[in-house]
Amino acid sequence: MRIKDTARNRIEHLAGVFDELSSTFMEETGTGSQSGESAYLAYLYDEISAHFCTNCSRYEDCWGRNCYTTSQEILDIFSIIESCGEVNYEDCPVSFRRRCIYGREMMGTINHLFDNLRINEYWSGRLQESRSLVSRQLQGISQVMKNLAQEIDVRTVIDFELRERLLREVRKRGLDIKDLSPVRSGEQQLYINTIMPACGDGHGCELQVGPVISGLLGEKMEVCDKKCPRITGKGQCEFTLTRAFNYRVSSGAAQVGKEQICGDSFTIATLKEGKELVALSDGMGVGEKACSESQAAVRLLENLLSTGFDRETALQTINSVLMLRTTSESFATLDMLMIDLYTAELDVIKVGSAPSFIKRGQKVGVVTSNSVPIGILDNLDVISEKRALYPRDILVMISDGVLEASRDVGGEYWIQEFLAHVDEKDPQILAEMIINKALSLCHGQPKDDMTVICMHIELN
Repeated sequence: MRIKDTARNRIEHLAGVFDELSSTFMEETGTGSQSGESAYLAYLYDEISAHFCTNCSRYEDCWGRNCYTTSQEILDIFSIIESCGEVNYEDCPVSFRRRCIYGREMMGTINHLFDNLRINEYWSGRLQESRSLVSRQLQGISQVMKNLAQEIDVRTVIDFELRERLLREVRKRGLDIKDLSPVRSGEQQLYINTIMPACGDGHGCELQVGPVISGLLGEKMEVCDKKCPRITGKGQCEFTLTRAFNYRVSSGAAQVGKEQICGDSFTIATLKEGKELVALSDGMGVGEKACSESQAAVRLLENLLSTGFDRETALQTINSVLMLRTTSESFATLDMLMIDLYTAELDVIKVGSAPSFIKRGQKVGVVTSNSVPIGILDNLDVISEKRALYPRDILVMISDGVLEASRDVGGEYWIQEFLAHVDEKDPQILAEMIINKALSLCHGQPKDDMTVICMHIELN
């Protein structure tokens, strides 16, 4: 008990440190721009009065006897450049042009100073955004550590005897398992962390390893956490088996790029807490740049959620990263579904993405959102919508390219009609059918990258 309490206290202390660091960055962010405008004006005023005009023969007249008038004229000129972006000599007050013998040169100096200030202001804003991002990241780390402190259990141990037996038996049956670690937590929980070479369809863990280990243990085991590249011979698949869920989700996906590289990216992952994550991102435009933006979004989302970050912190972090990673315009849509494998509750978060569809028999429902893509606004408005799912329900996620395939029929309409009259249950075949229908509507010339992901809900 003392070891358990000591470990928990140390982790909670570290969480408090990260909370304090987060607060420090927030304080820096909050105070950074309090007097920015007045400081800029003071700087400009000082540059003109104390530097540009210093050696002029009329300095005493302008900045001595007529200091008030000169100051007002300079402030009027500042107002013009703030409104128009630059100031011309002809725009200056008539009284100023009559008195100032270096008026044209002064306008050149003022325009140059304003350009420098705009650059400084831009990078100051970027720095402030960076501080805000770091603050949220530290807050997220703190929350993960607090959750870890709550979950600490001194009874969580690796069962080495079971490990040796399982490794021996699965290899006897021809399964290429690199390693596995059975972890017991308390009296009920058993997790089996497994590593094997990647398979092509991403289902080797469920269709091959799961049934074999279930037979060896005499109870049904299911994949609850998976990281799989879905490419045969490239990399390795890491997954965790635990006692079976009440529901299972089978999935399939199909893609067609407008160019050689598709700008859409997606991920399908089973998280450790028993939720199926399906995320689809459409990067700005098409091709390699769009692919880079969308891949960054889905990879970060999966990694942050798998690590224990809550959804809002994960999405806000992705939003900030996309805003900060480049000086040019950069954004992506993000469509995220979370399916609870114990209750079949669906949680939908759409950030600038196309509608999704729920097919139940011949009825087809639509889930939409009006939010802007990530990477545009400083603060992301995260709105989730919950739906109850039932066995044999089919979920369909699409990217904009599929929605806009037809020039004559609205995307939502033709997809609803198609799903209502099709009886295919296999999610992979259905995804390919929808892509082929979209290609026929655009005569084989898609206007944008096209991606379809289908999911079939079943009782376990």
